[in-house]
Amino acid sequence: LEQVIERFLKDKDLAKEVGWNYGKGTKEGRIIISSPGCLDRLNMNFFPVILCDEVHAAPSKTIYTALMRAKKSIIRYGFSGTPFGRSDEKDLITLGLFGNIIKEIKYNELSNQNYVAKVKYIVYSFKSEYLLDPEIAVLKSTNDWNEIANNYFLNKTRKKLIKDLVEWGIKKQRKILIIVERKKHGQVIEEMLSNAKVKFVCSETRNVKQEIEKFKHNKYQVLIATSLIETGIDIPDIDMLILGGIGKSYIQLFQRIGRGLRPKEGRELLVFDLVDFSHGILIHHAKKRIEYVQKEVFPLVKK
Repeated sequence: LEQVIERFLKDKDLAKEVGWNYGKGTKEGRIIISSPGCLDRLNMNFFPVILCDEVHAAPSKTIYTALMRAKKSIIRYGFSGTPFGRSDEKDLITLGLFGNIIKEIKYNELSNQNYVAKVKYIVYSFKSEYLLDPEIAVLKSTNDWNEIANNYFLNKTRKKLIKDLVEWGIKKQRKILIIVERKKHGQVIEEMLSNAKVKFVCSETRNVKQEIEKFKHNKYQVLIATSLIETGIDIPDIDMLILGGIGKSYIQLFQRIGRGLRPKEGRELLVFDLVDFSHGILIHHAKKRIEYVQKEVFPLVKK
């Protein structure tokens, strides 16, 4: 949101018209840029035109309720790299609020015109060494996704693979983003990589924006983040992405890949998907991710 406000303020004509509405304050204007959580402050009938970024989030209670109050909006546009494909099957709500897709731009079209980076999606298959990691051996029999997510991604095999990939990326002078499922995962990986220029951020981190700015300006070479990084954060220089733990959500997968899609002169984005073949649920989720990637025609490498 703050990045969007900054862009508007750089335009001398729009700067006079723009206002905002979010947790750090409000400013009146003919154009209002608002966070979803603060939409209830606004008289939605004031806006005949509504533009919704990351429109796949429209079924959320805050956005849905606000749009239902916007009785006089006659133009609604939604934007998203993943407009449909929600795992909770609420795509029909998005369709009802904004209508069907009127313009679709394929990845290849954007890539060929250098609007987005070239992508190589690398699948690293491995099997956790349970005998060396007895703390998680019991999880082999559970099908509870939350229990798996909370503990499974901390096994020794996965941690070593992440460490090896990061060390390789640092030698190649790549700017690395690691996305993790849980705060605990990020803390463990940050500690493991303590010899590198690394920073972990989550929803509880103070001054997240400032820490991301430091990453942009190369104070850190490795940024570890939870799902807060998935949408809307603009970090142009990422050229290596490690998916430290992920499920089977189409939207989540491509929003995460999108963090590194900003074009980079002469460099492709390397996406490393760590596929653990020691649990049926993780195998199932990995197959879904690979299926999505193949549909989007990213070059796929299996190791």
